[in-house]
Amino acid sequence: MKPFVQILIVPTVGLALGAAGAFAAHAVMDERTSPASPAAAFVPAGPILVPLVLPDGRLSAYVSLTTQIQVPVAAQDRVRGDMPLLLDAVTMRACHTPLASGTDGQIPRVEAFRKLVFDAAVATFGRANVRRVAVTQVQPV
Repeated sequence: MKPFVQILIVPTVGLALGAAGAFAAHAVMDERTSPASPAAAFVPAGPILVPLVLPDGRLSAYVSLTTQIQVPVAAQDRVRGDMPLLLDAVTMRACHTPLASGTDGQIPRVEAFRKLVFDAAVATFGRANVRRVAVTQVQPV
């Protein structure tokens, strides 16, 4: 094949393959991030006072955590009514979960907060009633 033809074909094929890969990845991400059902609502679950515990178990500080829980519309009233049970479950788990990072232990691990609240919500309301948890604010106290 002549070098001139190769200069035209190779970049064109590369661009086509790259575009196809980007399109496929976008389609997969849209499928994964879209809610399972459009009939969902966010229920506020905060503010929650959470101890910021170091990996060695020492208390570093306290933070105020504001979250929202995505639940099916049919379950929102039950979730709102049982919110004190969720707050209790979060507090009980937070005392035993390392949530602080940094050299001085003052940096909260936000993903750990999200997982902690999600696990507590699933234990309190059941897996069928909890779609996801959004941490909307973490503030030092």
